[in-house]
Amino acid sequence: MNKYRRNLDVYFLLLIMEIFMVISFVIFEIGDKGFSHYFFMLVMFFLIVISYFNGIIPGLIASAITVFGYGSYALYADVVSNVDAKLDTYVMLVAFPLGAFMAGRFSENMSHIQERNKNLEAQLKNFVTIDKVTGLDNTKSFYTDLDKEMSRARRHKGELSVMVIQMQYYSELVSLIGIEKVNGILKEIGDSVKRSVRNEDGAYKLSNDMFGIVMPNTGVEGAKVVMDRMRKEFREIALKNSSKDEKYNIDVKIGMLPYTGFIESPFEFKELVERELEFDV
Repeated sequence: MNKYRRNLDVYFLLLIMEIFMVISFVIFEIGDKGFSHYFFMLVMFFLIVISYFNGIIPGLIASAITVFGYGSYALYADVVSNVDAKLDTYVMLVAFPLGAFMAGRFSENMSHIQERNKNLEAQLKNFVTIDKVTGLDNTKSFYTDLDKEMSRARRHKGELSVMVIQMQYYSELVSLIGIEKVNGILKEIGDSVKRSVRNEDGAYKLSNDMFGIVMPNTGVEGAKVVMDRMRKEFREIALKNSSKDEKYNIDVKIGMLPYTGFIESPFEFKELVERELEFDV
């Protein structure tokens, strides 16, 4: 990262220096050829833009074509019209490829830094285990904790139940009342989930519309008690968020499944629990 930053500073400084020198040259050499100098400046800026946005190779190709065209014109003027090439001709022939090269290198180093930042952001998201909307643990924590509890239940022949709660018509609600209000409802659902479970249970936000609960030392009957408690909480959320002019139901489905030794992985366990949502009518 430091290497790319250093290169970025160097090429940016060189690019600015070249622009400064060319502008200074134009100012001191301006006269009856003022228009041609400004035209060359315009061409150089176009080459810099091409090289910056498309890369160093297209920029150098464009500058080579420009140098060939302008060099051919200067040679023609020298041979046919006996017009000697002056200093400005040589300056521009060097400035075109040099500007394209430095702009391309500047762009390459900028792209490296942007890609590195993108990768760092992705890695940071992997380290973050808290859902920012609800404050619950996220999917990564769910699978990690569930794997541990499955191992413990398998080892000690204990009970373990997993529950998923899915908010129905999430996309429709977002379109109807907006993402901010929906996030507020999700926050209340998350709070209700936390109030309904024990301290030793784990509550998680699994996706935009789905929550999960890992309940160690809990069988079917204990899980049903939690389900009934949450359904009551969810009905109160629906009443609280409805008004006289705007009424809507918060339809929530709940699926629950106790652990059996035949379930081999937390991913399989979650998939099996999600299938139970179909039977919650």
